[in-house]
Amino acid sequence: GGFSTFWSFISSPQMIKLYGILLMLFAILAFISILSYYFTWAGDREFVNNGGEEIVENWCGKLGAYLSVWLTEYIFGIFSITLPFLFFLLGIRMTFNRTPLPLLKTTATIILSTAWLSMTLALFLIPKAEFVENSKLFFAGGFGEFTTRLLVDSTGRLATFFILLAILLIILILCYNISTDA
Repeated sequence: GGFSTFWSFISSPQMIKLYGILLMLFAILAFISILSYYFTWAGDREFVNNGGEEIVENWCGKLGAYLSVWLTEYIFGIFSITLPFLFFLLGIRMTFNRTPLPLLKTTATIILSTAWLSMTLALFLIPKAEFVENSKLFFAGGFGEFTTRLLVDSTGRLATFFILLAILLIILILCYNISTDA
């Protein structure tokens, strides 16, 4: 009946291409918003945290301020700039049914590398004393702060450093084909 007709329409090849184009446009918006955030982060954060009372400095306006603050503070911090690349790559795949890079390997490499960078930055931003706040910790993102705090609380700072070093070696070997041969 009606649902199958609706489902056929929204999953048609033409709609998939449209979703791909929209995803590429979103990727461009997200990239510019995050890039702007590198320069306007204080104003963007103030605008978002104070309910939109301040003048927006983000190059993509209010939407850019909200998007950049959400992507950076709640995901991978300043390294979230890699996510729009993945969105764009997926948009290319949906629109043209091909990609310039292998989608699965590229996605895994970028997500793992970005997560590691977020965690490593958090390790250096988390204050040594737990009761001390660090106003710049949001640069590491929610993921980096949460996972690194969990590791530091469980194993200590030095062990966390070595765990992150081991994770880096694993990423280099698996994702970037770095050889361990002499």
